[in-house]
Parts: sequence; structure tokens; C-alpha cells
Amino acid sequence: MNPVRQALLLMLYTAPWILACSGGEPVSTAPVTHVVEIREMGFHPAEVAARAGDTIVWINRDFVTHTATDPDSTWTTPPLAQGERWRSVVTASMGGTYICAYHPVMEARVTIESASSEEKQP
Repeated sequence: MNPVRQALLLMLYTAPWILACSGGEPVSTAPVTHVVEIREMGFHPAEVAARAGDTIVWINRDFVTHTATDPDSTWTTPPLAQGERWRSVVTASMGGTYICAYHPVMEARVTIESASSEEKQP
């Protein structure tokens, strides 16, 4: 059989199965960029659901300096003055609550998702 025809037939027969397994939506494993604004003495959004390999960008829109810091000191941003931003690639160790080192009452959360947690349940 012609290799081109064979590839086309393979795509024709596997596409419905791939769509069915993904709930009818395209399967994407491309990294995503999540933006967290620091404003009004809070992190917005307060929770980011990300996969390892995604990127989080923190942007300080407040008038005072802030950080995004893991309380266990696993990771932290540098001090961010008004208008500054910091970009970090998500790792599995980033899951959990984080705070501002200068204002520990400011809390937010990174939830690490796996590829299997994105599958839709019946």
C-alpha cells in the first residue's frame, strides 16, 4: 500500500478515538502561560492550575514591593517593585500555597495538574 494512503487511513481511523478520549476537544500538551497580577494586596487569580512545564508570570500592579514565595523556601521571585514582572517555569515542587515574603497574609496557590487529571470523567 502507498505510504501516503496508509498514513491518511491511519489518521481517518484514529481521529474519532482521539476525540472520544478527550471529550470531543483537541488534546493539547503545549505549555501554557498563566498570568498572576499582584494588586490590592492580593494575588489575582488566587489559584493557578498548571502543569509542569507551564509558565507563570507574576506582575506587580501594587504600589509596594511584593514577592511570590514558597513558605518552605523551595522557590521565590525576587522582590518586585511596582510594574515589575517575573517569569518562572512550573515544576512539580511548586505545588501548594505561596505568600508574599513582606506581607505573609497575602496567600495564593499553585495546583499542579498531571495530564491524566485533565481527562474528563463521565
